[in-house]
Order: sequence, then C-alpha cells, then structure tokens
Amino acid sequence: MDRPLKEGQDRNLAKLIIGLKLLIKVLINFIKLQCEEQHFGSNENDCTTCNFSTLTVHYSDEQQVEPAAVCSKCTMLAEIIRSKHVKSNPNWSNYATAANRQWQLMKCYIEDYGYSETANVEKAGLKALVQICTNHVDVKRAIGNGLSYLLTILHIHDRVIHTKDTHVSDELLHECLTNIEEALKNIDDPQRNQYLEEIKTLMNDTKHITVQDDMKRCIWVLKTINRYITTLEHSSSCSTPVKTLKEIKISQYKHMHKICPDIIKDINKRRDKVERYMFVAEHLFNDTRPEYLCPAEPNNKKRNEELNHWYTHTMLGSISDFVIDINEKMGRISKDVQDRESIIMPRRQNPNDNETEQGELSHQRVNTGNDSHNNEELRDHQMSPQPEFQLPYQENEPDFFNCKRLVVAAIDIGTTYSCYAYSFSDEFQRDRLQIYANSDWNDGTGMVTCKAPTIVLFDKSGKFHSFGYEAETKYNSLAATDEHIGWRYFRRFKMELFKKTIRRDIKIKDAQEKFMPAIEVFTAAIAFLKNHLLKRLQQRDTGFRETDIDWVLTVPAIWNDAAKQFMIMAAGQAGISENQLSLAYEPEAAAIYCKESFTTLSRELNTKAQLIPFGPGDKFMVIDLGGGTVDITAHEVLADGKLKSLSPPSGGPWGGTVVDKHFNAFIENLFEKDVYKEFSIECASDKLDLDRTIEIKKRAVKPTDEKIMLKLPNELFSFYNEKTNKNIEETLRKGPFKDTVTKKRDRLIVESGKLLAMFNESKNEILAHVEKLLRKRELWGLKKLLLVGGFAESQVIQDAVRQKFDGGYEVMVPQQPELAIVKGAVIYGHLPQSICSRKMPFAYGISTSVRFDPGKHSEVHKCIGVRGEEKCEDLFKAFVKKGDNLLPDQKSAEQSFTSPNPGDQQVTVEIYKSDQDPPPMYVTDCKKVGELVLVLTSVDPNEKALIVVQMAFGGTEVMVEAKESGQGGKRVLARFDWLK
Repeated sequence: MDRPLKEGQDRNLAKLIIGLKLLIKVLINFIKLQCEEQHFGSNENDCTTCNFSTLTVHYSDEQQVEPAAVCSKCTMLAEIIRSKHVKSNPNWSNYATAANRQWQLMKCYIEDYGYSETANVEKAGLKALVQICTNHVDVKRAIGNGLSYLLTILHIHDRVIHTKDTHVSDELLHECLTNIEEALKNIDDPQRNQYLEEIKTLMNDTKHITVQDDMKRCIWVLKTINRYITTLEHSSSCSTPVKTLKEIKISQYKHMHKICPDIIKDINKRRDKVERYMFVAEHLFNDTRPEYLCPAEPNNKKRNEELNHWYTHTMLGSISDFVIDINEKMGRISKDVQDRESIIMPRRQNPNDNETEQGELSHQRVNTGNDSHNNEELRDHQMSPQPEFQLPYQENEPDFFNCKRLVVAAIDIGTTYSCYAYSFSDEFQRDRLQIYANSDWNDGTGMVTCKAPTIVLFDKSGKFHSFGYEAETKYNSLAATDEHIGWRYFRRFKMELFKKTIRRDIKIKDAQEKFMPAIEVFTAAIAFLKNHLLKRLQQRDTGFRETDIDWVLTVPAIWNDAAKQFMIMAAGQAGISENQLSLAYEPEAAAIYCKESFTTLSRELNTKAQLIPFGPGDKFMVIDLGGGTVDITAHEVLADGKLKSLSPPSGGPWGGTVVDKHFNAFIENLFEKDVYKEFSIECASDKLDLDRTIEIKKRAVKPTDEKIMLKLPNELFSFYNEKTNKNIEETLRKGPFKDTVTKKRDRLIVESGKLLAMFNESKNEILAHVEKLLRKRELWGLKKLLLVGGFAESQVIQDAVRQKFDGGYEVMVPQQPELAIVKGAVIYGHLPQSICSRKMPFAYGISTSVRFDPGKHSEVHKCIGVRGEEKCEDLFKAFVKKGDNLLPDQKSAEQSFTSPNPGDQQVTVEIYKSDQDPPPMYVTDCKKVGELVLVLTSVDPNEKALIVVQMAFGGTEVMVEAKESGQGGKRVLARFDWLK
C-alpha cells in the first residue's frame, strides 16, 4: 500500500485531493473559532426553553404565529442571525437541535439542504464551509481576500468531482494548489506554515504519493458523492429545489438523478455496503482494524493472510470498482444525452474542426479500454426503456449562428452595479448556458458580489485611478483625512443618458459638484471592465488577442438613438473597434436568457413537451427592474425558437434608486437634514457602510415582516448627539416616529409599514404601466411575467406583481436575476437573430415638399418654388411608422436625394421622429433627432449628385447604405449622427 503511485494512475487527482483535505482541515478550525466568537453564541440571547423550530414557523412565509407566542429572546436571536446573513435569508431547515447550539445556528448560513443531521462542523463538506464564509457577514470579513480564492477552489472542486472525467491536467492542478496556498495565507491557523510547506511539496512534485493515497482519494470522492446525492434528495422535497441544482455546474450526477432514476436507485441499494467499505478502510489506514467486522485469529497465519488480502485487495478493489462502475454508467448516460443533443442541435461544421474532434475521439478510446465491450454495453443501455425526452421545437442553429471570433463578451454598465460575462464559441455550440462571469468583486472587507459598483475615480490630475469597490474605498479613505479635495468621484452617472437632449460634449457632476466630460467617465468604466476581462482571458491563454473577441454592450431599450451613439463612441475610445461591437437591449437579452435557461431546465427535469415553458406560441413579458430605469418588452416564441417582439419597448425612471431616495429621506428626517449632510461628508467611511446596509436591506425587506431591524453606524448616533446635544432615543420618543421607530443598541427597529412605504412610488408606477400594457390587443394571450435585474431580487416588488396579477399570470424570477441581462447579451452575441422582429416605437422620416394642394395642405406651409410654382414644404415623409413590425436586417424602400449644388462633396439630411400613430403630416409636429450624413467619394463639379439610400430600422442601431444612382454607381459613405 506504500508503493509509489505510478504516473498515469490519477497522480494529479490524488495530489489535488490531498490539498483540498488540508484546506478543509484549516477551514473547520476557522469555522469552529467563528462559532464561538459570533453574537448568537452569547448568553444574552440564549434560551433554554424554546425549540428553535418555533422561529422557523414564525419566519415562514406560509404560517404566522401571534407575537405573544414567540419567545422575545429567540426573536432577537433570529433577527441577529438574519442581519448577519448577506441576503438576510438564512436556511432555517438545516437547524436540528439545541445540542452544540453554536454550530446548529451557524448551519443556517449553509445554502444547501440536508445538513440538519450534521451534528458538528467536522462532518461538513467543502461547499458548506465556503457557503458559510460567503453568507455570514462577519465570517466573510474575517476571511477577507481569502474568499475569492475559496470560490475559485470550489469551482475547480465541482468541476472535477461532479463530472465523469476526473482527469486533472498539470495546469488545473497548479491553479488549484496556487489558490489553496493563497487561501491558507488569509486564514489564521497554528499549523498554517506546516500546511503551506506541504502544499509547496505538492506543487514541486516532491511529495511521495502512494497507492494508499489513491485509495484515500477514492474514499474521499465517494463521501463527496454521497453528500451531493443527499443534498439532491433533500432538495427534491424542498419548495425551491432549483436553487441547489443550478448552483452546482451541470454534472453527470445531475443527468443521472433526473434522466435515469433507475441508476440512482441502484446506488441507494448499494449505499450501505459502500459505507461499510469506507468504515473498514478508514480503520485500516489508521492501523485500527475493527475486530468485530473481521476478527483476527492469532494461531491461524493463513487466515490472517487472507484477511489482509481482503483488506488490501478485495474490499478496496470493490470500492474502486464501484467508482469505475458509476463512471461507466455516467459515461453511457452522457453519451446518450450528447447523441440526442447532436440530433436536436447539430453542431456547425468548421473546416478546422476535424482535427480537434478526431483528437477527442482518440482520447476517449484510450480511456474506455476495450471498444467492443463498451459498444456492447452502450447498445444494451440504448435498448432499455428511455424516459420521455421531447422538445417543443428543433432550433436550426446553423442557419443563424453568427459568431465570428473565439469569444463573445458582454459588458453591462448599470446605474448602481456593472459587470461582464463571456463564453467561448466552441463551448457555446455544445452548451449555450456555459457562460462565465466574474463573481468575486471584493469590497476589501470580505463582502464578495457578482457585480461591481458603478463608481469611477480620477485623481487630481484627471487621470483614471480605479473603478468599483476599489474606487469607493479609496475615495472614502481620502475623505476620512480630508485629502479628497480635487479627486473626481462619480457614481450612478448612467441616468445622465436618460435625458431628452444629449450632446457630444455633455458634462456631468462629480461628488464635489465639479463638472467633467461624460465621455471620459463612461469610457473609463467600459475600459476597466474590458481590460479586466482581457487579463482574465490572457491568464488562461497567453496567446489570446483583443481581435479574438466579439463585444456586446447592453443598453436600455427605452434609450434614444443619441444615447446609444454615445455609448458606441465611449466604447470606441475604450479600445473596442466598431466592427467588433454590437448593442443589445437589456430586456431582450434577459428574454433570451430566461427562455434558454427555463427551457434547458425543463429538458433536464424530463418535463413533457406540452408543459415546457416558452414553447411555440407562448407570449411573455420581460420587466427589467434596474437601479435607474424599468425597461419592459413583450415577446412571442416562434416555431423555430426565435423571439418576435409584440410591442415597442417602454418603461421609465422607476428603478431601485427611487427607493434609495426615500430611504435617505427617512434617515434625514430622523437625524435632521443638515446634520446628516455633515455626517455624510465628515464620516465618509461610515456613510459607505450605511449605504451598503441600505442596499442589502432594500433587497431583503419582506411584506410579511412585522418589524425590520436596521443597523446604523455608531458614529451616526454620536455625531447627532454632538451636533444637537440630543440623543436619538429622546428624539424618537417625542418626535413623529414615536409609534413606528425604536432603538436597541446600534439598531433601529422600524415598523414594516414605514419601510414598505418607501417602495410605493416605484411599485405603483411599475404596476400601473404593466397593467396598461396588458390591456393592449397585441398582448392578449400573454400569460407569463418575467422579473429580471438587480431590483427584481426585492421580495416587496415580487409580491406586489404577484398580488396585482394573481390568477391570470405566472410571475417568474430566474436564478440570479441580476445576471440575466449580461448572460443573455452573450447569447445574443452568438445568435443575434434570436430576436427575429421588433416593433417600432416611433415613426422616422424626413422633410419633403410637394406641389401645394389647397384641399390637403395648410396655408402656413405654402411657399414659392424656384420656378415660381406654389409648393407645400415641411411635409413629413415617413420611412417607417410607429408599430411597424421590422426584421433586424430589413431594409426600407430606396430613397433618392440630390445634392443642393453641383460639386457638393457632402449632403446632410435632417431626420425627424414622432410617437404619433398615424404619423403627423408636418415635421413641425415632430422632433428633429439627428442627421443623415452622405459623403461622396468622387464628385463631378458640373453636376448635382443623385444618391440612392436604403435604411434598416429593425436592429438595435439604425443602419444605412448609400450609392450614386445609375449602373455601377459608386459607393457613398453614409452614417447617422444623432448627437448635437
């Protein structure tokens, strides 16, 4: 058993498992310490009479208990636990008994189900430990930067353990061990240096890896698999089983659990036997042979040799065979699923694909052994009865697969938060949801989010300094020492482009009321996210180039053409070439992602064809609830899976910042406006903590809450006392909040109605607008309402929509609604024809003149032509009308324009638009929105040029082509200019 493990015998996997076990050992000690240090371990809130399940009932959405029936200590304890959860949403189901109370309460921060019987922290898996570090505010702060490394390690762990291919490359091993090393450096442990040395021996390949290590690896993998199966079993009985399934990368065990339940039953039958094997093996490795399982016979040497052989070969070999047996079954299932997917979604053939595909096939032959044996097993498996696996349509992907480059990347600049996502073209053809996003934006205190705040900081010289959390932290540290004067700090600047008139030279205010060109601020934000992504890709492949990426920039669908042109201009200055850039409407991108993700999930769950959401003919509305704007579109699924727009995009400035406005007004009224303003300036770091608290609480508030606890910085209470010579308790007792707000330690306890009223303005605007849209004839038959965007996480908004449209509509919220837009934009970059038609929100046209007709035309617009004839000018000639259904590349009828003078090299035509249906007769009732600029490449100085123009209004940008009239007409450079 101590003989070295030979190369090729999964040596890398054994080393990876050794590293993971070292990390888990350190994490267990770290969590143990945190259990003792956190507030819920104190005697002040401990209760010896109540069972904690009372609180589970009390905080359940399904049942409420009268306040008198709830223990006040436990209620306070539950509030503390909730306040310590980053999303104020503990998993109460993992709590089981008051024994080892600190650990039982800490389990409420584990998202996965099935930990209720886990009596101590030693029995927790890596994912549970990482979830505690992610979800507990104080634990996250204590572990600091180590959390981002833990998340990367967990991603690699799931990738290796939960797939059929357990091959670990040298690169993957090095990446995992490097991250383990960095994680250990951020965790205090008495034996940390010893563990770091051991990690170095693994990285340098100087550690002696034995067959016994490989057997331990088999057992550890089996335990992890069993834990994963247990989680799935508990999730299947949970009200929201999708959450656990979607958090883990699509794995072969998921296919096995959902597509071939007969195999999972087979595993369950053998589980007792496997656990017995593991128990005996553990004793063997620890030199403590269990006599009652296999008693030794001192006088029978031959019998003892047989027992040792059973230990070292038969029993351990059975475990290995069991792993191999599972992997073979998984391989057959995966092959079966891939075969079906290749029929449903045939991969686009590329002349360069043959070599790669042959290489993959030969690699599979090496790993599967005897081909004839495997083929026979596969035939037997395919002949067995198959579960129903039908689709409502078959997408003809090769017809509209449009990606030109290796990667499609999307950038989403939001009002409050921004992010990026990307996918590789080859992976996308196999799995459209294989999309990567940077999910470890770190605020420096341990809080990690999937988006970064939309904050840009420039130094005193106007040079870009930082973006996101780094910019936020830097500026507040400067403000704390009064060194921030002259620094340029911008946040929530996206709404500047929602203005009616946008100029190229538009300027916006920073935090110190100083102006700066908006183009520099937007360019800096786009450039930072672009460069952050490039760095990440180049770490994966040093030969990666910027020209290998197709970029997609998301914009609100209700933005005007000038705002969209401004974003394109900013992207260009950020280094994104226009021929690599496209725009995606935010609600359309979300529609694409939701359709894809919900449909894929239904396939995996074996949903019958007629029950799969988003089948042909289904109509649905996307309500994109962002920080600044609410953006709404409606779509119908066509037979080929593409989406047809049912109505023009609409919406308004009713996003989450409206709630922030009322939240801040509430704080101002409590502490007096002038005092709060001074506090915001003089105590900038505390103000930052307060803003973050408001953001978390805004998403966590529930309509069913009776009281809401709001933790405020202690400095705010002291500051108020210092400036007013009053304490806040006295102010609350005597002021207008005496019946709704009380204070306990550093927390305000607020009647829920007070905070819920802060949502009313935004909520009422959204509900009224959606109700108005649903009355339109073209939306009759629409039955699904999709809520996406960061503000969609608010339970208040979700419940308001459900209550308002209860009965007639199904309200759906995808997992991670804040990432639905950016991930959908990635899919749109691969498949731009996913949106096959759009409804025009406006009529576009030009001003023309015709012969004056007294019966039709107004005298106001009569004029005399150059030849003395009466003409009517300022007539609106519409190229497209409001409500027209247009294909993305559909071109308008040819329009002819003549240059005013012979020899003119440039012709400029004014463009007007109107929201009236039908459009008005005169351009005086329209709005001039831009110009069509035509530049001739060659000019005859003696003749006026006749130019033929075609335009396309059905895309996210208005496109134009032009040429000179006549055979062999020369190309004319044409562009729209929407900016003043």
